[in-house]
Amino acid sequence: MSEVLLVEIDFNDQTWYLSEEGFIGDNYYAPYLASSPELELGQIKGGYISVRIGNISIANRANDRSSPFSIFGGGYSKLISNPTTKIPIRIYWEQNQKSESIFTGTMYLQSFDVDKLDFIIEDDFEDVDLLDSVEDIKSDLTEISTISIKGLGVVSGDNLAEVLAPDHGLSTGDRINVINSSIANFNTPEGSTLGDRRPITKVDDNFFRYKLDTATTSTQPSGVYSLKRLQKKSVPFSFGKVTREKGLIQTEDGTEGTRGFAYANPQLKIASDFSGTLVPIQLFDDGVLVGSNDTNQVKRTLPSGGVNLTGISVSYDVITITTSAAHGLIAGDVIQLTGATPAVINNNDIMTGYVVIDAPSTTTFNIFNNAEFSDTPSVSSATITHQGEYFGSGRLPTAETIFSRSTDNTTSTTDGTVLLGTALVSGESKNGSTIADFFAFIANKLNIPSVDFSQAPNASLVNLQLWETRQTKVLDFAGELAISANYLFEIRNDIIKVIDRGFEPVDFIQIANYDIISVSYKMPNPIKAIRSSWNVNVVNATQIPAQLDEREESVMITNLQSGEIRDITYSTKDIEDQRSILNSIKLVLNKPVITVDIGGIRSDIKVGNRIKFNREEDGVTVDMNVKTINFRFDNLQTQVAGDGIIKLIEQDDVY
Repeated sequence: MSEVLLVEIDFNDQTWYLSEEGFIGDNYYAPYLASSPELELGQIKGGYISVRIGNISIANRANDRSSPFSIFGGGYSKLISNPTTKIPIRIYWEQNQKSESIFTGTMYLQSFDVDKLDFIIEDDFEDVDLLDSVEDIKSDLTEISTISIKGLGVVSGDNLAEVLAPDHGLSTGDRINVINSSIANFNTPEGSTLGDRRPITKVDDNFFRYKLDTATTSTQPSGVYSLKRLQKKSVPFSFGKVTREKGLIQTEDGTEGTRGFAYANPQLKIASDFSGTLVPIQLFDDGVLVGSNDTNQVKRTLPSGGVNLTGISVSYDVITITTSAAHGLIAGDVIQLTGATPAVINNNDIMTGYVVIDAPSTTTFNIFNNAEFSDTPSVSSATITHQGEYFGSGRLPTAETIFSRSTDNTTSTTDGTVLLGTALVSGESKNGSTIADFFAFIANKLNIPSVDFSQAPNASLVNLQLWETRQTKVLDFAGELAISANYLFEIRNDIIKVIDRGFEPVDFIQIANYDIISVSYKMPNPIKAIRSSWNVNVVNATQIPAQLDEREESVMITNLQSGEIRDITYSTKDIEDQRSILNSIKLVLNKPVITVDIGGIRSDIKVGNRIKFNREEDGVTVDMNVKTINFRFDNLQTQVAGDGIIKLIEQDDVY
């Protein structure tokens, strides 16, 4: 039986075939491996499975014309001059004339001496930023390094100037401000025809253009004028349903074009994205609802349309009003109450009206009033006026922007209101709502064409609620989310393979006891409970105007009478959904971890596989799911580790 390690690398515009002792197959694999590589696959970033340990040594034969790193072909100079260059590598295991792929990735130089070149092996995947960025209208202006501004005269009807700024980093639509130019045409003063912050058109990485109020063909070198740009900030990432979340990036302040505020849309669905029931986008000013794309949020009065006021009750300082049919009010709505008795519970000014604390049902809602009275309250002759928070047809949200409410939401006016406090938003993300949607989003973000859910059949049933305002990398974020939701994933051959840690595949690999070199068993640490916590923003209607309070919520699952309390990052702010996730994690944490050394290089075993074996020496039978694989090419062994179930071998014979 022939067993040989084969390595292929792409370097210096050529594929090189390497082995330890030389091998002739479809190609000749030259004996340039200085030693057997070390390769371990497992979790490296939360639930992300990749190379945990990986290195390979190649003989340093710079004077050998057949070496990939020869001085004669320029390979040695290219490698030493660019040590961080990622070199594509493929590792195969040849056994009984059958070649099995072990790993495909990249390597880069770590160190070298006269005998060998040592390389680090890693996945060939390029991570990207999770959050997109937009200009923040509230940010400070930042100076751009330029060489000159040149007037182009009139081009296609526009007065244009062209700026030479090597590697300026701007994109079309980004806004700049120019001051102190001795050629006044180049300046963008406040109150000018086109405004003081003007959008640019990118020509290439070194040139961009902007419009002038008055044309010129003059040229001004740098050092005289000051050219600045608006800073860009990261737009929050949303997933699932979000409720009153902070961190919106303001893109308009009403000083240019139409009046009113506007914010970058954090990927929330707009009305046209829904085929069924609308989950409205709601904009809050601290605790007050100031915008909604729900067309029912228009100015109206109650009683009307079959909705009558049927009851009122008081519990301490909270007044509960009951209606005969659905009132359509939500937390944060502002209402005016008139005609109720006693008179002290009325509020005759809509500008300082009652803020709805919450709506326990479709026919009840709560408001706050701490006035003293002894008479039995009544709303039999009362009227409730709801000003309405509909954005208005002229300021409805778009895929890119959430505008503040129109100054008159019954018309198509494009002028909007201003917000005095912190802007918050509610809605439903267009990025998806389930684990399956999440990994489809990750695949799209990383340009991966396919996702394999064969080992995560319930991924479409697990709901998530995420809101991230910190810039991070996609794989880091996905790894953290995966492990907190009890999932793993790996990327191989342009496929994301998703693994449910609690899923037990029907198929399994049986390992014969005579193939096993050693086994160790690690019992789970005692865990008293598993807990997740998060913060929510709630309306505090006891203040005028209403404020927003941050409140911590949590869910905890009891496990044992003693041990540690294990904190798990939340995956959803829905208490029951998070409880379900914690229960699934508990089942995994209560399993022992089994590590087994198997003779031979077992390229057929993958992370996520289920394996079974009887260990007669220990008197047990093991059923486990593989989470880590270590290929030990130097002594022809494969070590696998994972959680599983250990049972005693039943003895039927009497000796």
